[in-house]
Order: sequence, then structure tokens, then C-alpha cells
Amino acid sequence: MGWASAVERLTRDRFSLSEPMAQFIDMTGQAYGRLTVLSRASAKNAMWHCRCECGAVIIALGTNLRRGNTKSCGCLRRDKPTTHGFTSHDLYVIWKGMKARCENTNEPAFKWYGGRGIKCLLHSPQELEEAIGPRPDPQHSVDRIDSNGHYAAGNIRWATQKEQQRNRRNNRVLTWQGKSQCIADWAKETGLPYRRIYGRLRRGWSAEQALSEFIATRS
Repeated sequence: MGWASAVERLTRDRFSLSEPMAQFIDMTGQAYGRLTVLSRASAKNAMWHCRCECGAVIIALGTNLRRGNTKSCGCLRRDKPTTHGFTSHDLYVIWKGMKARCENTNEPAFKWYGGRGIKCLLHSPQELEEAIGPRPDPQHSVDRIDSNGHYAAGNIRWATQKEQQRNRRNNRVLTWQGKSQCIADWAKETGLPYRRIYGRLRRGWSAEQALSEFIATRS
């Protein structure tokens, strides 16, 4: 047997004893996380063209797709709430409380928030700070300007407990002489005690009567 024939035989025997080649897996049309496989990108390393839900097209390795290592073009990581640097910050506690009131059915206050359809549209403590700035001091907490609106940029502010009480959903607003404000503000403006105005309203007095009858003289 010649040298060339011997090499050919050894090569043939080596491949015949080796494991069979991995079977090709057609992943076209399959969905993995936010990605949908469009077509084969390369025969080498089984690379695939994939379209993300956000519209971006990327090339991903088939094994990474099947193992769940690649689930998006990167937008999933960007969209995921980030708490880095805030976990020990009071803003993180405030944000978590907002989320719980809106989403956790076991939260005692859920019925007044999530139960009424109120949502927390701020996805991280960073978004909370960007919307209303740093917390002025420990006496301030997040207040919704429209008590029937969501926790969202434009509808939240820092407010003291007294300011929040004036904005409570059950705080009665009175309109008199073309002006509308809560009882506490009318009491301050007219000089009438809050309890007197409130008592008059409970007895059936109109807003005009409650605010104009026997107004106390201010010095």
C-alpha cells in the first residue's frame, strides 16, 4: 500500500469513527424573547438575521437565541427599570411605594390607587427624580396634582402633608365669586374657622351662604 493510500484510509477511518455532524436546525420564523428570526445570515456558526419588536434588525448566534442569552437587540436591557445607585436612597423607597400602591393587590392602599385605575408610569427612581427633581427634605413626599390622574411626569410634585391634605380626593372644593378652592383655603381667606364653614355645609347651606354670612372681621 502506497503512502498516499495509507493516509487516505486513515482519514476515512477517522471520520467514520467520529460522531455524526450536528443536524441543521432551521430557526426561520421562530420567536425568542423580542426577536423573530428572519433568515440565515451565515452558514458558519449558524448566525441568523433577527427582527426585534422595536424594529431593529440584528445578527445573532443560534445557540444564544435557543439558550435565552439573546432576547432583544438591546432594548430589553435599556427598558428594564434601573435602580443602580438608588437602592439605599430614599427616592428608591418612595418609588417602590408608588409601584406597590398601583400594582400590588396585597397592598392595603391598593384599592385607592391601582383599584381605581391609577398607574405608576415612572419606571425607575431616576425617572422620578428627572420628573420633579431631588426631594427637598424628609417632610416632602410625592403628590399627584390631579388626584384622579396617574403617577406621571407633569402630574406629580413634592408636597408637604398639609399640602397633600388639601389635594385629597374627598376634600370639598367650593366655588364663590368666580373662585374655586378647598375649605381650608377659604377659611384662611375669609377669616372664618374651618369647622364653622364645614358645619354650615353639613346643615345644607350653600357655598355662598357658608362663606359670606357673618364673615369675621380681619384686623
